[in-house]
Amino acid sequence: MSAQLQPENWVNQYETYLMNYTRNRIADPNTAQDIVQDTFLAAFKNRGLFKGNASEKTWLTAILKNKIVDHYRQANTFKGKGLRKTVSFSAFGSEHHLEPTEDSYENNPVSRYIHFKELEQTLNEGLKSLNGVELKVYHLQSKGFDNDYICDKLSISKSHCWVALHRARRKLKAYLNTEWDLAS
Repeated sequence: MSAQLQPENWVNQYETYLMNYTRNRIADPNTAQDIVQDTFLAAFKNRGLFKGNASEKTWLTAILKNKIVDHYRQANTFKGKGLRKTVSFSAFGSEHHLEPTEDSYENNPVSRYIHFKELEQTLNEGLKSLNGVELKVYHLQSKGFDNDYICDKLSISKSHCWVALHRARRKLKAYLNTEWDLAS
């Protein structure tokens, strides 16, 4: 039933509609244009699968919706990978400095640097939500000190240390889940 499709008319008939639909969901106009073009390309490649149960416009819109979902999935997965692929980070003062590893998001060093800087900035913002004891316990723990050393250094009990560390981790996780989309 691909004979019902008229790909040569898609741009003239549907580009404005698809662009308006996309711009309501994607802020960047260049990205929106790319997604619409990807939609046309995917529709053309899969034109043999068109069954004629819907209009061309409806079929193209369904493909477009999938492309938009893919765009956001890729963007959100990207952010999450930044933290999950980071195996080495160290704490200095009141800030964390992340060190990207070889299995980071991309092998492109510029992209890696930009994205790890974004993660580092987000983590440092999240550290501001910790109170004094939580922050101190968290920093010492992240530097590799054991609980006995931390308790002696801060003159706190083991249960206080455990509670402070638990609260610090919980607050950071909640902050990163909101700001860096680590829910997956």
